[in-house]
Parts: sequence; C-alpha cells; structure tokens
Amino acid sequence: MGTWEYYGKHNPYYGVLSHGEFRFGVLDESARRKFFESGVEVVDGFIALAEKAFGPLRYGVALDYGCGVGRLTRRLAERFREVIGVDISSEMLEEARRNLADQDNVSFQLAGSEYAGSLDLVISKIVFLHIAPEEGYRILERLASRLAPGGVGILDLPVRYTGGRIRRALSAARSLLPRREPVMPLHIYDLRKLKAVLARSGCEMRNELADTPVFEKAVVVFRRQSG
Repeated sequence: MGTWEYYGKHNPYYGVLSHGEFRFGVLDESARRKFFESGVEVVDGFIALAEKAFGPLRYGVALDYGCGVGRLTRRLAERFREVIGVDISSEMLEEARRNLADQDNVSFQLAGSEYAGSLDLVISKIVFLHIAPEEGYRILERLASRLAPGGVGILDLPVRYTGGRIRRALSAARSLLPRREPVMPLHIYDLRKLKAVLARSGCEMRNELADTPVFEKAVVVFRRQSG
C-alpha cells in the first residue's frame, strides 16, 4: 500500500494536516470544525494574494490539486461555480465525497485523469513538497496549460532547507520510533526552474517567501496570459 493510500485508509485527516488533534480517523465535532475552518483561512488568504498580484479572479471553475478529504474544496465550493477535487489517493477521495455530499457543484477525480474543460483557478496547499520535483514540474506544466487565458494558479512549496539541526534532530528521533506509518517524503523546488516550466505554458509567475522552522517556502502565484 502506498503512502497516501495508507493515510487515506487509516489516518486521512492527519495525512492532510499533520496536527495531533487530527491524528485519528473520526474527528469529534470540535476538531472537525477546526479542520475545515483552517481550509477557509487558506483559501481566502490565497485568493487575496492572487487578486493582489493579478486583480479580480473569475469565479468559474476551480481545481483543488491534492484535495485530500476536501479541506480546501468545501470553501472553494462556496466561492466558485464549479470545483474539481483531485487526489492521488482513492481512499482520500471517498472521504472527500462523504464530507461534501451536500455540495452539488463539486466533483472528484483521481490524479492522472484528464481534466476536461478549461480552469479559472488551480490551487494547492501542502502538496507539492511531497512530490518529487521532476514529477511536480510536469504536473504543474500540465495544470498551467489547462488554465483559461487570464486563469490563475496558486500554491506553496519549499525552496530551501533552513533548520538543519532541527531537521537532523527530527530525523534521528523518527528513526528511533517504531515504524507504524509510512514517512511522508519532503522535497525542495527550484524557483528559477519552476518559472521556466510555467513560462512554457504561457504563464507569468510571482512569489512571496516565508520561513518555517525547517525550510523556506514560497507561495507562488501564476497567471496564464491572454492571446
């Protein structure tokens, strides 16, 4: 069983957001509310950054890449006419369908499927750090090519390790623990290469940098140019 099928089956909410209160399968009402409220904060914050960079969005069709159990998808469904949630884990998608059964403007697809139609927004949070960069660049080029002219993408990804000692200590501590769960991979991206990849799909890119205890991350906003 692959890493994400494992988390989708046994620990789906923790697989999306690795906080202790979300660690075990069925969340109580308080934890569930907090989990989905965190998605509202992410979506609204990302959209504000995108509109600051490129002006008002079109609230037509949005794609949530790496949607997991629907943390961001629910908020997107409140703001966009149609939302497509995509994930590599069929187990995660089943949980997402249950979570959003009350939303009639949402559909879900397994990653690797063809996305029919053009997109006004592509959004992804805490996803590409778990995807090996060469594969990640290919995915992003494909997603960027599906944006309608003027369509916008926004995502976050790590670009440089900053907490070397912290990272080594975490790795050493993890190695002493019983291996009950697969380790989530972490990868670093090259912003210059990403910019070139997006340019091939006719996109201009902007980014903001922020430090975390372990790595420097970039929030990347890109828009497909018209014409």
